[in-house]
Amino acid sequence: MGFAIAQPILRHYLPHMYGAARYIILDDVRQLPFKVSDIYRRLTR
Repeated sequence: MGFAIAQPILRHYLPHMYGAARYIILDDVRQLPFKVSDIYRRLTR
């Protein structure tokens, strides 16, 4: 099972490919360091 980090343009496409909890949308790549704990939490549920 995969996980995606993507740009907002893919917002409608990702739920079909990854399910509700297997992706995150970042408006700005500079947010990534602040989102790492959220990503880890989603992957380890």
